[in-house]
Amino acid sequence: MGDLKELRHAIIHGRSILSEDKHRKLKRLAGMFKPGQAITIQYDDMHTIFAAIKQDCARLMLEWLKVPDAQAMAADINDVAIQRGRGGNAAL
Repeated sequence: MGDLKELRHAIIHGRSILSEDKHRKLKRLAGMFKPGQAITIQYDDMHTIFAAIKQDCARLMLEWLKVPDAQAMAADINDVAIQRGRGGNAAL
């Protein structure tokens, strides 16, 4: 999610040019963008970004549930769904 914040800042305040210091702050999406160049996001890029968001959400949920090796398990997740059960409890 922090990568999205940096990209948003570059688009709004940097005329869509990703500066070197902003590029250094990217953790998961650094390979998709080059410093000093305009940010362009294609359809496949959006798919990659959404997959990264879902994996990070899954990692957070697995860590919250205290599942061993949550980081490794989250890397294999392609999609996440949350369903409200009876009594208001959320289930993964």
